[in-house]
Amino acid sequence: MSAIDRTTKRLRIAMVLLAAAGIWNCWPSSRVLAVQDPESAPAPFGLALDQTARLNILNKGEERGYVINWKFLDSAGRVLAGDPQRQIIPPGQFVSIDVDGSGLGTMGDRFGRIQLRAIVTTVGNPDTKNLRVSLEVFDNSTGRTSFVINSPPEPD
Repeated sequence: MSAIDRTTKRLRIAMVLLAAAGIWNCWPSSRVLAVQDPESAPAPFGLALDQTARLNILNKGEERGYVINWKFLDSAGRVLAGDPQRQIIPPGQFVSIDVDGSGLGTMGDRFGRIQLRAIVTTVGNPDTKNLRVSLEVFDNSTGRTSFVINSPPEPD
């Protein structure tokens, strides 16, 4: 497996784990930390029509910056949101990407919830030890956060 494949796999695993904690959305607001488990199957999170999923991607210090692609997939693997343009994240900066459940243009379950998973991939062969990804879901009318999931720290 090439270094690019390993990097992409690590980021995908991190995002899958971030999405897995979405099941906690039915409980009161709380902070959830994902635990890295490379054998995890893709686990979606639910987003209601009156909620927004915010994907935060931080470059803690990679001097060359990170070039990333991102997308949100539904349960059938269709891309519901994404940007075909690569984004550059300079050192010490981050980007926040909002996806409104009401604007996805797809049918949800009987409660209006849409099952999603977020995927962030890096372009090239960067060392991802300074890349951090988090996912936040919040209520559109109040701004109240339902949950936040952080990527696991890189091993030393």
